[in-house]
Amino acid sequence: MFIERIIEAVERLETFPEMGRRVQEAEEENIREIIFQNYRIIYRLETEQVLILTILHAARDFNKTRNAWVVN
Repeated sequence: MFIERIIEAVERLETFPEMGRRVQEAEEENIREIIFQNYRIIYRLETEQVLILTILHAARDFNKTRNAWVVN
């Protein structure tokens, strides 16, 4: 099932939280992403946890959706 595979991809962050690349469009250094098929899983590294901010289809305009997931 598709959702189970996304969950498996995200669960790897528990062991390897810095495995994702830095999101170039984000201003914060601790915003990273992993790619799963055609999706960008964008997350923020925090002291004790990884916070999933959004899962976007790669065809979506990142800058148009940015305000929906940026956490100040």
